[in-house]
Amino acid sequence: SVVHSYTSAITKEPTCTATGIRTYTCTCGYTYDETIDAAGHKEVNGGSADCHIKCSVCGDNISAEHRYGSTVTKDSTCTTEGERKYTCECGYSYTEVIAAKGHTEVNGGVLASHKKCSVCGDILSTAHSYVSEVTKNPTCTQKGIRTYTCQCGYNYTEDIDEVAHTEVYGGTKASHTYCSVCTLILSNVHSYTSKVTTEATCTRDGVKTYSCECGHSYTEKIGATGHTEVNGGIKDCHKKCSVCGDVLSTAHSYSAKVTTEATCTRDGVKTYTCGCGYSYTEKIGATGHIEVNGGTKDCHKKCSVCGDVLSTAHSYTSEVTKDATEKEEGILTYTCTCGHSYTETIPVLEPSFLYGDVNRDGKVDTKDAVMFKQYLAGMNIDMDLNAADVNIDNKVDTKDVVKLMKYLAGVNGVILGQAD
Repeated sequence: SVVHSYTSAITKEPTCTATGIRTYTCTCGYTYDETIDAAGHKEVNGGSADCHIKCSVCGDNISAEHRYGSTVTKDSTCTTEGERKYTCECGYSYTEVIAAKGHTEVNGGVLASHKKCSVCGDILSTAHSYVSEVTKNPTCTQKGIRTYTCQCGYNYTEDIDEVAHTEVYGGTKASHTYCSVCTLILSNVHSYTSKVTTEATCTRDGVKTYSCECGHSYTEKIGATGHTEVNGGIKDCHKKCSVCGDVLSTAHSYSAKVTTEATCTRDGVKTYTCGCGYSYTEKIGATGHIEVNGGTKDCHKKCSVCGDVLSTAHSYTSEVTKDATEKEEGILTYTCTCGHSYTETIPVLEPSFLYGDVNRDGKVDTKDAVMFKQYLAGMNIDMDLNAADVNIDNKVDTKDVVKLMKYLAGVNGVILGQAD
C-alpha cells in the first residue's frame, strides 16, 4: 500500500525571526518535515532614550526613532531659568533648560528706586543724579524752595532760609525793633536805663524815668520813703527818723540782765536795757551760802552759788561691786552720802583648774591639744571650758588652741592664763 498514516509533532519551535519545523511520521517509519513560518515581533513601547518600539517576546529594539511633543513645565523669569519637557508617545521624556530672560530696565521714579525692572519690579539702582533749581525765592517772612529733580522722574524739595530782616528801631512800647521792609516787629524787649528825675522824701512821692535806646521811655512813681527809724537811745526818745530827725516813739521796751552777780556775801547789779540803747540799773542783795553735796575727795559739802568748801568730812559705806574670779580682779566701792566714791581692788582668786589642762588629768600635754581640736570640730566632748580659755578673752576658739600648740612647742614668751 502507498497510503501512509501520519502523526505530526513540532520538532523546532519558530521564533520572532526564525522558522520552525513540523515533522510528520508514518507507522511504516517514513518521515518528512514542513517549515513553520516565523511568528514575527509583538510590538510594545520601548520607553527609553535608545528604544522607541521593542518586541515584548524577544526584547529586540525594533525602532529608536521617537516622536516627541513638548510643554513648558516651568516659566523662566528675569533672573531664574525655566524648563521645557519633551515627551514621546512611548513614555520616554527628557527636559531642557529655558534661559533667564534678563531685566527690562525702566525709570523707578521714587526715592528708593532710580531704575527698576518693568517685568518683575526689582530695584536695579538707587543712585539718583539730580539737578537743582530755585522754584520759590525766600522773603523776610517766608522760606523759599529749592527743587532737586532726577532724570528718572523723582524729585524732592529743600527749604531755603528766610532772608534777614532790615532791622530799625521802633520807638514804641510794643516795638523795640521792626523790619523796615515787611514791618514785622522783631523785638518787643526793651533795654532800659533808669534815672531818678524827682527825689522822694519821707512824706512826698518822687519820679523815676526809664529810657530805651530805641527812643521809648516811661515813668514810675517813687513812693515817699517814709521815716527811716533808728534808735533814739535816750530816756525821752525810744525811736527817731535818721533822715528828718522826728521823734517817732518814747515807749521803751526793757529786758533785764544781771550784769554783776550777787554772791553769798556781796551785792550784785541788775541792768535794764532797751533795744534803742538806753539803760538803767538796780541793786541785787547778797544771797548767802546754799549748802549742797560736794561729791569730791576734798569736798563733802559746798556752797552751790560761790563754790566755797563748807565741809571735808566724808561718811563712807562700802560694797563689793564686782566679785573677784579666778580670771579677773574684783572691785570694792566706798560711797559717801555726798556722792563721792572711790574703789579698791580685790585680788584675783587662785584658780581651781590648770590652764590648758582641758582633759582634767592634772597636766598640760598633747592629749589636751587633741581634745581641744575635737571640741572645735564639733564633737560632743566633755572639756573643761575654763581651762580652755588660755588667752582669758572669755571665749573658747581657735586662738586658744593656737596658743596651746605654741606653748607645747616651747615657743618663748607663751604663758597660759595670760591675755595676749
